[in-house]
Amino acid sequence: IKDTQESIKTSPVEILKNSTQEYFEINEAAQIMRVSRRTLYRLIETKKLKKKKLMSRTIILRDDIKSFFAKQ
Repeated sequence: IKDTQESIKTSPVEILKNSTQEYFEINEAAQIMRVSRRTLYRLIETKKLKKKKLMSRTIILRDDIKSFFAKQ
């Protein structure tokens, strides 16, 4: 529970700064951005967020998440 409370206090931008991952799967990206999977797919559909395909997986690049927040 403490980890969950800490992650709620940490902004998505801070999480990205501390992350060494270059990309995130849909579930991870949604969790970082604090949106549902459906909302994340909606952002992709409306071209507000870029996606990439890695084999059969849909991924979101860390830099694309940062760009999204910079535009908001």
